[in-house]
Amino acid sequence: MNLASPTLKFSISGLRGVYPDDISPDQWIQYVRAFAAVLPAGPVAIARDARATGPGLLRIATGVLTLVGRDVHALGLCLLADREGIRRVRRITRPRTTP
Repeated sequence: MNLASPTLKFSISGLRGVYPDDISPDQWIQYVRAFAAVLPAGPVAIARDARATGPGLLRIATGVLTLVGRDVHALGLCLLADREGIRRVRRITRPRTTP
């Protein structure tokens, strides 16, 4: 992980950075495994944003979560869910500031 990178951020909302410059594929797998370890029991809904790397990162994360025994619902380019389950799904249309 490129900890000196100005685009790599860890916050309460997770990990943000430029892939693969800030985080390698192997590090992404480790991050997803660690995230899975702290999630409460139950199914996991996962989505991506519109960046070009989104589909690949979503596939990797879905695979890792499945391998660790989670029931994964890959939503693709969308997300709006709550504890009761997926209520509404909408497309993400607002552009992000990072590449």
